[in-house]
Amino acid sequence: MHFLQWIKKEIISIIPAIIYFAIAFNLIYIATGLMLAPGTKRTFSQLTVTIGALVVGKVLLIANSFPFIDLFPNKPLIYNITWKFFFYNFCVILFWIIEKTIHGCLIEHDSIGLIQRELLRDFNSPIFWSAQIGLWMVFLVFIVFRELMLAIGKKKTITMLFGVSVFSSANNN
Repeated sequence: MHFLQWIKKEIISIIPAIIYFAIAFNLIYIATGLMLAPGTKRTFSQLTVTIGALVVGKVLLIANSFPFIDLFPNKPLIYNITWKFFFYNFCVILFWIIEKTIHGCLIEHDSIGLIQRELLRDFNSPIFWSAQIGLWMVFLVFIVFRELMLAIGKKKTITMLFGVSVFSSANNN
């Protein structure tokens, strides 16, 4: 029974991050779609973007449990915020390169040279950079909010956001 309680706690803890990333990623998907010419084929579907948000939400929460993610515990919050911002965004770019390479190898091309040219073309695209800027802002808001919540506490953060304590005094978890 203890294991089931742990699973329930883990699922409940990732729900806010998953909802946040699902909304944010879908908004970025829609915004970048508005920049595409009619009939342009997309690499990702809206379902893929939503599933990606589920994965990113859980991966970020898992990554936050590693000791190297909080490199500056005794420094002002901006140190960890900056470190996590660059680390998370490096991982996003790396994942994008790996995904495009695998997709190119398995589906579209049989030449690594063609895949490299496609990566460079995408990397030089204003649409790619507008999506990246959107992702940067999504991660920045997530990181800042999470660091502030860790610094001042979950209960106080929720009380400050909603104006009333949503926790009863009997439930001190």
